[in-house]
Amino acid sequence: MSLWIVAGNQGGVVELVVTHHWYKLTLVAAVICILLLTCFCLRVKDDDGEDPPFR
Repeated sequence: MSLWIVAGNQGGVVELVVTHHWYKLTLVAAVICILLLTCFCLRVKDDDGEDPPFR
């Protein structure tokens, strides 16, 4: 990670931010995927009137 700090130019700053915040972006993406899967499962359950085949 310290290599990005040594770069020090504009590109280095962007890469530094991305390096330090990639786990936050990953967490947000994971939460969005979970919400979409949950909504999809509920929609299938409502349409069929029974539990979806996968849980």
